[in-house]
Amino acid sequence: MVRAVVAVIALAGLLLSGCQAAANTADYPNKRVQLLVGYGAGGANDTTARSFGQAFEEVSGGTMLVVNRPGAGGIIAATEAMVEAADGHRLFLAPIAAFTSAPLMQEVRYGDDDFRSFAVLTEQPLVLVAPADSPYETIEDLAGATGTVTHTSFGEGHMTQLVAGEVLNALGVDSQAIPFDGSPAAVQSVANGESDLGVIDITSARPRVQAGDLKALAVTGPVRVKGLEDVPTITEAGFPEADYVVSQALVGPADIPDDVAAQIEALAAEAVKQPVFQDYLETTGSHLPKQPGPEWMTGYVPMERARTEDSYDKLGVER
Repeated sequence: MVRAVVAVIALAGLLLSGCQAAANTADYPNKRVQLLVGYGAGGANDTTARSFGQAFEEVSGGTMLVVNRPGAGGIIAATEAMVEAADGHRLFLAPIAAFTSAPLMQEVRYGDDDFRSFAVLTEQPLVLVAPADSPYETIEDLAGATGTVTHTSFGEGHMTQLVAGEVLNALGVDSQAIPFDGSPAAVQSVANGESDLGVIDITSARPRVQAGDLKALAVTGPVRVKGLEDVPTITEAGFPEADYVVSQALVGPADIPDDVAAQIEALAAEAVKQPVFQDYLETTGSHLPKQPGPEWMTGYVPMERARTEDSYDKLGVER
C-alpha cells in the first residue's frame, strides 16, 4: 500500500514537472524581453527597435526593453547576443552589415550558424543624390562627367560606398569615396557642393530633396519611395548591381528551442502589422519585405555577403 502511494506521488510529480516545463515555453514571454541594438540612441536602428518594441508589447502583453550596445557597426552587440541564454528573452536587432561587410573587413567571433532569425523588420532604401544645382539630372548624365567624381560614404566597405562605386564603375567614371561619420555631415557636404554625389539613407535624404536642397537621381530597393515617386529605382535605371538596402532582422541565439522560436515568429508577424509600426515604416520611407523571417539568416545573409565581396573585388576595396 505504501509503495502504491509513493508511486502515485512520484507520477504526480513527474506530470506536474512536465506541465511546468511546457508552461515555460507555452507562455512566452514569461519575463521581460531585452532587445539588443548595436547603435546608440536616436539612430535608425534604435528607432526601429523602439517602434517594434512598442508593437511587440501590444500583441504579447509583455515588456520589451531596448538595450543599446553601440560600437564597431553592430559587432559588439552581435558578439554579446551570440552567447545569451537560449530562452528567447534576449534578442538582437541585427543590421545586415554586421553579417556581410563586417566579417569581410575584420575578424569577428560569430558566424551565421550562431544565430537564427525570426522576422525581417525593415528594408530601408538609400538615395543617390546630387547638389541642387548639379548638371546631373539622371544617372545616365554621370557618363559625361570629366575628371574624378567624389561621393560620400559611411566608411570603407560600407554599402553606401558600393552603391555609388558600382554605378560609376559601370559608367567608366573615375570616382573617389569621401568618408563621413554619419548622415548629417554627408548630406551637408552634398548640399554645399563639396561632394559631387551622396548615398544617403532615405530618412535623412527625402526631406532635403523635398525642400530643394538636394536632387535625387535614384533610390535603392524594389519599389519607388512615397514622396519621391518620380525618382526611379536604381534597378529601373539599369544598375541592379548597385541595389543595396539597409535590412534589419530580429534574431537570437541558434539554440533557442523550435517551439519558442515559433512563438517569437508569430508574435513578430503580428507586431509588424500594428499601426504604431506601420506608421514608423511610412514616416521613415522603409518597407516591410515579404521574405520569411527564418530565411534571412540562412539564405539572404550569405547571398548578400557574397554579393558584397564581389563588389569589393570589382571596386578594389581594401581589406
